[in-house]
Amino acid sequence: MHMRRAASQRVSRRRFLGISAAGVAAGAAGLGVRQGASAQDDGDVRVARVRCESAVVDGFPEVSACRAMLERAAQLLRGQTLPDLLASLVAPDDVVGIKVNTLAGFELATNLEVVDALIEGLLEAGVPASNIVVWDRFEHHLISCLYEIQRSEGGVRCYGGESDGAVGLDPDVFYASELGDGEPSYLYRVATQDVTKIINVPVPKDHNCSGVTGCLKNIAFGAVNNTVRFHGAPHYCDPMIGEICALPALRDKVVLHVMDALRALCDGGPTVGNPERIFEPRELWLATDPVAADTVALDMINAEREASGLPPIGEAGPSPKHIETAEALGLGVSAPGASSIAYADISSEV
Repeated sequence: MHMRRAASQRVSRRRFLGISAAGVAAGAAGLGVRQGASAQDDGDVRVARVRCESAVVDGFPEVSACRAMLERAAQLLRGQTLPDLLASLVAPDDVVGIKVNTLAGFELATNLEVVDALIEGLLEAGVPASNIVVWDRFEHHLISCLYEIQRSEGGVRCYGGESDGAVGLDPDVFYASELGDGEPSYLYRVATQDVTKIINVPVPKDHNCSGVTGCLKNIAFGAVNNTVRFHGAPHYCDPMIGEICALPALRDKVVLHVMDALRALCDGGPTVGNPERIFEPRELWLATDPVAADTVALDMINAEREASGLPPIGEAGPSPKHIETAEALGLGVSAPGASSIAYADISSEV
């Protein structure tokens, strides 16, 4: 049962966002780089799902439970600890961008506690706090979800590609399209210039134009401007989502997907029109394949829709054709085998 939260009721459990540079430096000192498998190593598991009933207490996520879930997911995904997994994907001199999703507002944004658990893992992997950037497309969305804007280089930074009166676009990197005004969709500098690696942290939701939004749409339409023209008929975001994800500026940087499925949305998305359509899988996923992860998210959302007496996505609105397009572009597989999806419930362990 979903317990609606109010931002004013939240007691911050953040351990890294907004703390002093000195405190962060002390916390990460002497950790060094952990040795792990190469980022190019192939593995059987593409998506690791971990559930924990106590991950949400009184309507709020618990950082310690989120960290335990990510640890188990890393074990399922690559047989490594979370810091070892992260150290195999990023180096201490990388600037790691954590791409969150704050479009739906505080009620259904990427949870701060999940981001904190991930930052903790990065620090233990040897990435200094000054090399971590939490970002989303619009800064006012971040603020509405209680993310603290921080641009100074002394610690973990947090800001948007667009803020009041300032749009940080890269004039040299864009997605060309004749639709609408015919102008290109430029990538934000935070994605192309400010960071060298990206960890994508979406929230699984249905979407009234793309059918479903998860890993692929969060990174594609979160990294470029001028996207409104892609949403309507007859395209419904396809092939744009897949083609933008396939741009080298994004494809070569995204190293991991962390699906924040503590809460999800089964109808009326991508924003929360009806809070009763929010459900709580209480899961966190680690994925190396965004196509497989979005396929699993689609199945999960459709199962909740069926339980709620709703038709499957595609019958009640547009189909998520972008998932198949992304597969055709070599971004992953849309029909992952059973052995590619690992699952664990650690409710009794936390």
